Amino acid sequence: MEEDGFTLVKRRGRDGQRKIIEAHEQAQASTSGSEAKEEERVNGSLQDIRKAITMAMHEVEQSNMFKWLKIRLEKVLDGRKLGMISVLGNGHFDSPFEDGTYQLAMCLLLRQLYKAEFDFREPVCTAMERLWLELDLEDVEPQESKPDTECCHLIVLIHGIASLHEDILKSRWRPDSLDELILICNHISDTALPPYLRDPPEYPAYAKFLKIGRFEEFPEFAKRRNAFANTALAYWKKEFGGTFPI
Repeated sequence: MEEDGFTLVKRRGRDGQRKIIEAHEQAQASTSGSEAKEEERVNGSLQDIRKAITMAMHEVEQSNMFKWLKIRLEKVLDGRKLGMISVLGNGHFDSPFEDGTYQLAMCLLLRQLYKAEFDFREPVCTAMERLWLELDLEDVEPQESKPDTECCHLIVLIHGIASLHEDILKSRWRPDSLDELILICNHISDTALPPYLRDPPEYPAYAKFLKIGRFEEFPEFAKRRNAFANTALAYWKKEFGGTFPI
């Protein structure tokens, strides 16, 4: 547990976007729900969490959504290594009725598949969720690669706040750096831009990324539709060509 109330779990991790994430921690924690709402929850036990995660990983792995995601990620990576997975604001995962259970299950499956470093941050973990992270989130041996292999960073911020999208993109707003960033994030249609992304946009990097990047909407996950609703795999590659906006 960090001093600011965030649970931070890193497995073979590096700093990456940590400064940006930390700048949003208090804001995220304050908007994650009131104490009264948290008290209304029936928190799951360690055994509940283990059962829920095991079930969710099976459901996600067998889903058409995850099969689609693996195919799309391989095409985006195009021979490059996925070296880091960062999970930001996942939510609770102590029950099969929590969206965060399936979101975390997806991330754990990707971590196993790519043997990637792992960085997990969440402001509202229960005591048992923190214990599960400490006891059950085992190290994965990093994937071996050639020294000159490009290394990509997948950041998962499903249903994340716009300002966090903005700051992550702003910090990577260079062709070489943005080319190595892959997001699983909010899906926003060009024909239905929210007010904060219209001209002049409140979040300029986010607005520019919507114009030059590719957003591929997730297929429906039938087991828990809300878990990945309005979610997209988003990326930009230098090979797209054109003038890179400053």
